[in-house]
Amino acid sequence: MGKITTLEDYLAANEFLRETANFHFRLEKNYADLKPLEMPPRELQEDLLRQKKSVKKLCADLNLNETLARKIFWATVDKLIPVELKHW
Repeated sequence: MGKITTLEDYLAANEFLRETANFHFRLEKNYADLKPLEMPPRELQEDLLRQKKSVKKLCADLNLNETLARKIFWATVDKLIPVELKHW
């Protein structure tokens, strides 16, 4: 097997991954201009976190693809949540 030097070479050699790669590229492009949100007071954040519902149950209740929902959620968190709150 030869050395792959670019992502395009890799996708050409592994065409079955192209659709997934294109999804990720479009997601990143759509999120490129997003700015972090102003977050509500910490007390409200703590109240919201106490009202947990499992992602598996939420996705089942809403008939959502769990893997896709998780990917979109974490991509959104990465773009919208201010850096200092990501560690909280």
